[in-house]
Amino acid sequence: MTVTICALLWSRPGSDEQLHSKLATSLSTFVAEFGGTPVSLYRRKEGSIGPLEVLTMRWPSREVLDAYRTHTDALQAVASGTDEIANMVICYEEPVKNSVVSNANFHAARSPGSVPVTICVLVWSHAGQDLLLSAYADRALANAESYGARILQRMRRQRGSSGPLETQIIEFPSEQLFEEYREAQRVDEYAHIRATAIANVLVFPVESMLELATSSLQ
Repeated sequence: MTVTICALLWSRPGSDEQLHSKLATSLSTFVAEFGGTPVSLYRRKEGSIGPLEVLTMRWPSREVLDAYRTHTDALQAVASGTDEIANMVICYEEPVKNSVVSNANFHAARSPGSVPVTICVLVWSHAGQDLLLSAYADRALANAESYGARILQRMRRQRGSSGPLETQIIEFPSEQLFEEYREAQRVDEYAHIRATAIANVLVFPVESMLELATSSLQ
């Protein structure tokens, strides 16, 4: 049975390029030595707040992942002391099925000359409120789709791992539609449920870097 992890990496000031370069290089090791498959790699856009890299990896089995973790535990323990990495969180994730807006609907929602916006949403729950948070997220993402958004990736943290309960990658047809969606959420009639369920949320723009980072693996 395959296992999926999501790694969130924060960089030290001035070390963005070094961290990104080392991560891209390490992907070849994941694939060649351990059979891990990179699913997605998103990089935080300059000027925003959040982890520099959001990397999702799929492993052929828990045994293979455990072998990788055993091999890298020492490296990970030292990683926070390197010049590039300020913090690293690895979550075990389970994909959540989505009703993804079709490409036709996404492009139909775009106004002439508009530029799509891709965001990453990290959501932490209050203790004991995981189910309520996920139910609220179902509604919030359905609302995003009504603004033409595509849910590119939605994952939920498995029990026993750390990190945000949900990691979402969402693409909006334009900045304007994204802002309209955010305003609609702010005044949503279920805002009281959001306050009960969500302990913290981090929203930041990202760009996909997987194709560039894995081009050397082809």
